Amino acid sequence: MGHAASAFFGSGFDDAVAIVADGAGSITNVLFDEGNAGLVVGATRPGNIAAVRKTCGQMPFLIPGVGAQGGDLEKTLIAADDGSFIPYLFNASRSILYVDSSIDYAQQAGNAAKMFRDQINSCRLNL
Repeated sequence: MGHAASAFFGSGFDDAVAIVADGAGSITNVLFDEGNAGLVVGATRPGNIAAVRKTCGQMPFLIPGVGAQGGDLEKTLIAADDGSFIPYLFNASRSILYVDSSIDYAQQAGNAAKMFRDQINSCRLNL
């Protein structure tokens, strides 16, 4: 992904959607044809999620960027959950991994993960 990011940051554009597919010939086509591929779409720009959904159609999304990176969960859910029942999965790393190491780390990380799950479910009820 570094090559896609470096192309964007040097471009002078304010927004961009980069689709990067690494693979080899017919193997890549087989993966896409069988529905074994998805896209990573960041939550820090929820408007891009709707644009990617419109362009790429029925592909599942992995969505990082809510938590330590500051993405807006509610706006991201609205963009990702377009009523099509296409799956999307939120990825949270730093907000869980680095929650607090001073007291029972496993318990604190578990609590942070559960809190994130509850925030997602609460927002989904309001869609």
